[in-house]
Amino acid sequence: MPIEVWYLAFQRRDDGQLSLFSGDDFNQVRKITFTNDPDFDIDSVPMNDRGRYHEGGVTAILPLCNQDGEPIILTGSYDQHVRIYQFGVRKQVLADSNLGGGVWRLKLLRVENNSLETSQRLLTSYLILASCMHGGARVISVVHYSRHPEAGSTWGINIIAQFTEHKSMNYASDVWQNYDEPSKLLCLSSSFYDKRICIWEAKIQNDEKQPE
Repeated sequence: MPIEVWYLAFQRRDDGQLSLFSGDDFNQVRKITFTNDPDFDIDSVPMNDRGRYHEGGVTAILPLCNQDGEPIILTGSYDQHVRIYQFGVRKQVLADSNLGGGVWRLKLLRVENNSLETSQRLLTSYLILASCMHGGARVISVVHYSRHPEAGSTWGINIIAQFTEHKSMNYASDVWQNYDEPSKLLCLSSSFYDKRICIWEAKIQNDEKQPE
């Protein structure tokens, strides 16, 4: 049976290896890793989670990093959740959050790295804009705490700001960032059936809230 694919995302590792992720209407995430072999059969080595970790179609994929040699991706789904997903030989959802609407698109805004001296941890935070269909738009922070030395790590998702004034599906959003004033974001979001565009401001604070 043909599968409706909703999203594609490339990820290139530090060693240059290239992978392609796809999300489809059968709740599945798939990954193909490419090689330099000219006789490489693209159908020979796909990885497929067979829809075990999502309860709706996978509509957005944002590769974040690699952890222990396995990719960490952020996924959005019709089931209204974003998930931090370790997608490798061992697959597991590291954290998830309900954003109140089908997560149609995810846009990475910036990445910050900080050292938390009091807890002997490194903090990496990813600031992300999410277009959430009937739920409007969200600005979220994905946080990763890793210990010194890297004996383990913790992931979490925090909602930083939201805009819910749309009367229809929010399929597209973007942000203008003033790097002289990083605590504020000028956001632009649109809605489909009412043909509406809204401009709004989100105030951002350094997110050092540790996941439970």
